[in-house]
Amino acid sequence: MSSRMSAVMRERWASPEWRARQLEKIRAGKEAATNRPSIASGFSIGRKLRIAVQLDPEAFERVRATAVSERRPMSEIIRTYVQWGLDAEDAA
Repeated sequence: MSSRMSAVMRERWASPEWRARQLEKIRAGKEAATNRPSIASGFSIGRKLRIAVQLDPEAFERVRATAVSERRPMSEIIRTYVQWGLDAEDAA
């Protein structure tokens, strides 16, 4: 424990009941965080924003296969798919 930790906090952490309650709160918070959608974030590179996405293995392989067969970068294929999805949503 940190030498800066107050005597009160050291006493609290020494109590198994208090520590168990705190650990339960932490676990509940982590569980809640995994069940909520993540907040969109990105960063700028020139005029475009860069984001990281996670794909299922099957989706990744489909995108990769398309990129290889068309000799285009995967990022270009993904941008095309996203644009098509946005266009379809606007048309609906």
